[in-house]
Amino acid sequence: FASGFKNETQVIATVLSHDMENDPDVVAMVAASAALTLSGIPFLGPIGAARVGYIAGKYVLNPMIDEMPESALDLVVAGTADAVL
Repeated sequence: FASGFKNETQVIATVLSHDMENDPDVVAMVAASAALTLSGIPFLGPIGAARVGYIAGKYVLNPMIDEMPESALDLVVAGTADAVL
């Protein structure tokens, strides 16, 4: 948040529907960023996020839930236009 912003702010993402193929946590991060960006709160976003897996010698962007047990990597990457976290 912007310097000087001292109001307590909490964003809760509740999954109401799930396709059972894609993990909802990355979608929830992007949704929270969109909500804060549209709210008028001095948020230093928006952010983008993605999950990276490593399956059969190849990097996989946003692997499906059933692919994750085979993955040697479970990395969530998030960032803004200026930085990667």
